Amino acid sequence: MKIGDINKKVDLSNKTSAIDSQRNTIYAENVVKIINGKYKGRKGTIRHIYKNTLFMWDKEFHQSNGIFVDNSRNVLILGDEHIIRGNRGEGGAMAAVNRRGRDPLNGKDVEITKGEWKGYKGRVRRADDR
Repeated sequence: MKIGDINKKVDLSNKTSAIDSQRNTIYAENVVKIINGKYKGRKGTIRHIYKNTLFMWDKEFHQSNGIFVDNSRNVLILGDEHIIRGNRGEGGAMAAVNRRGRDPLNGKDVEITKGEWKGYKGRVRRADDR
């Protein structure tokens, strides 16, 4: 690869994600509530994610300038009201379709598991029946 072929540096700090207690994907800058563990009941903004460890900030937490650390399985993303739980025993979650008929996969990070593009990761921009 030539240096001229590189357009810009990719910032991976915002691309990191983890899974919360309800199997929702969480990213840096999401607001979460701790539902288990040492900090149960506290709310905070995710500042950094490393594997399943979340570094969160809360202005009311006076120790260590508001930063505290917990496992991603101990949190629940706030604003979870738009998620509909499946009753079919699958345990999965499905986003509700809004008035415009927007597909729940739009904007989600996915990994291709079958076919010619297997192993590729990307963000869904548009979904149709084809």
